[in-house]
Amino acid sequence: MVRVLDPIVNIMRCSVAVPLGKLPPVDAALGMAFGQRPNGECTTATESVALTVLQAYQDKHARRMIFCGGANEAGITEAHAMATSAIVHSRSPLNSSHISMIAQPDVRSWGLNVISGFIEKNRDFEVLIQLVDSEFTKHNIRSVALVAHPLQLQREYMSFRRRFPRVTFYPVESARVYDPRSTQWRVRAEWRFIFWEMIARTAHKLTGKI
Repeated sequence: MVRVLDPIVNIMRCSVAVPLGKLPPVDAALGMAFGQRPNGECTTATESVALTVLQAYQDKHARRMIFCGGANEAGITEAHAMATSAIVHSRSPLNSSHISMIAQPDVRSWGLNVISGFIEKNRDFEVLIQLVDSEFTKHNIRSVALVAHPLQLQREYMSFRRRFPRVTFYPVESARVYDPRSTQWRVRAEWRFIFWEMIARTAHKLTGKI
């Protein structure tokens, strides 16, 4: 059954996304988190990102895995939750030296505070870029499979390409799913995330991030 929001979703998706099976060999698969549950577990969407990164690694498309996420529930970051999910679901024991976790600052914005939340996110975006840059330099990473939720992928892809022009990025979609148990309201339903993502893309354009 065609979803009501499909026309909007199709416009917002990354038109150059690469199917996982057609991904060329890359230095790393980088997964961007998409929410977390109160007990620290991945949301359905974040776990999909983690498992897509894992598949890229186990199918030998990527030589290492990088998990990126800033939310922190029950003392567990999204990045750590994704790494844990990958380890649990792996077909065989993973080489821990091939796993990296990047936890950027956890910023929440609620109600009328959404504008100030975006201001803080813009500032913390620079912290994220510095952390990613350090990781890329440390492991001599020049090609990356960038894995994210289908509606988030286009913005992430444009942002990373702009900030790391010497790195080749291949955008890869995870599953288009949402989780009503997420602590972040925007990723509990598609209509909520579409609203938030439109504002986020506008803010990124105004601040020169995409």
